Amino acid sequence: MQNRLKGKVAVVTGGDQGIGRAIAERLACEGADVAICYRKNKQGADEVVERITSATKRRAAAFQADIGKISDGQQFIEEAVRSLGKIDILVNNAGLEKRADFWDVTEADFDAVLNVNLKGMFL
Repeated sequence: MQNRLKGKVAVVTGGDQGIGRAIAERLACEGADVAICYRKNKQGADEVVERITSATKRRAAAFQADIGKISDGQQFIEEAVRSLGKIDILVNNAGLEKRADFWDVTEADFDAVLNVNLKGMFL
């Protein structure tokens, strides 16, 4: 059902790769304009924006933001509104995993995971 989201604006945290990328691209296919944020993967974010704008003719924008930092998350939302005018849909997709054995996880690793996966999503 194409264009059922026509006129809507969606934001997707962590939209530069994986599930977030697929969600952002699908929202655009359904007619939404899309803003994504990325932490480090600017190349991936640029690819998503290019794919959305060329394949679906929807507006798309990418912004650097570490969702584990509240000020970054707030700035992402403000930039998305400035760029696309409003927000109708929010997909809290950003997630972080420290790939280490349990006994090798440091307190800083633990804090980083909780900041992105819990605090960032909530606030």
